[in-house]
Amino acid sequence: MAAPVSEPLVAIVNLGRARARGESARVASWAAILAAAGARTERIDLLTDHRSLRFDPAVLRGQAAPETVRWSLRSLRRTLDRITPSAVICVTTRAFHRALAAPGRTVVLDYVDQLSANYAQRAELAGGASGVGLRFLAGAHRRVEQAVLDPAVVRTAAGWSDGRALGAIWVPNVVVDEESRSSRAIDADHDLLFVGTLTYGPNVDALAELDAVWSDILRRRPGTTLLVAGGGRPSSQVTAMVARNRWTLVVEFADLATVAARTRLSVAPLRRASGLQNKVLEAAALGRPQIASSAALAGLAPGFPVEVADTRRELIDAVVTLLDDPVRGETLGRAGRAAVDERYRPDVWAGWAAETVLGAG
Repeated sequence: MAAPVSEPLVAIVNLGRARARGESARVASWAAILAAAGARTERIDLLTDHRSLRFDPAVLRGQAAPETVRWSLRSLRRTLDRITPSAVICVTTRAFHRALAAPGRTVVLDYVDQLSANYAQRAELAGGASGVGLRFLAGAHRRVEQAVLDPAVVRTAAGWSDGRALGAIWVPNVVVDEESRSSRAIDADHDLLFVGTLTYGPNVDALAELDAVWSDILRRRPGTTLLVAGGGRPSSQVTAMVARNRWTLVVEFADLATVAARTRLSVAPLRRASGLQNKVLEAAALGRPQIASSAALAGLAPGFPVEVADTRRELIDAVVTLLDDPVRGETLGRAGRAAVDERYRPDVWAGWAAETVLGAG
């Protein structure tokens, strides 16, 4: 009798920052795709198990991200030699080094998003000393993104537009929580939902857009309510907007389904965004109708079914129209959930992962 074939092992290397929800979501997405492809995974958190402050000359040459000085390449390689994975996925350039390539091992550089653009956008919002630091990181990451890589390194990105800009394969985040499909706004006590980390500049900027149009929304639709849900300690700017407009603030929550069930419509009026916006993808999986900017949709395949609003007038009109037309909203919500089933489930990407990452093609 032939010996059973063991499942291939894939190491998912990431910084492992405790409050980095986007990073954790990306790691979970990779794990789900690879499980569907028949592989087991081991997560390696660099800042927990391989922390170091040793300068690498590759940073000066533009071949490694500045953040790589915070972890030990030598320690990581010892771990990889011990567990002998058939593939290594590095989540962002911050967790990647060229020296990880080895014979018989696939290395994936998962940009996730275009970090040079991400840092540049945040620099615009931050200003001051923080803005200077972010502009430095934007320039450093631009050099890394433009560096010539070993052709054997597989390059991927979670965002559709980021993948095109970086010349990388688009591998979106996937929805893994099947219970989300049954969530409905039966007992909704709020009209609108905005969700996101409340310490992240682009999210605060999006709330400022809602703040700017709120009086006009109330003038056209008196009594409209908004629930703001997010992680992180809200800034004084956020708490001031919440108080001024009598919005409801929920800081930290178990899952999106819990707060989404309290609302009728999700809004994501981001003026700056990079990567794939999980808030939009997860709300679609819940069947929630949405209004979003083009920037918030850039990470998803073109034509994702939401109401697009890029100006303040479009945002006001879309909010009033969808709240007053529940049939249209329900149709939009069903279309969003169908789009998730078609392109953003683990099994959809399992065949690609088996062939490209596991080498089973």
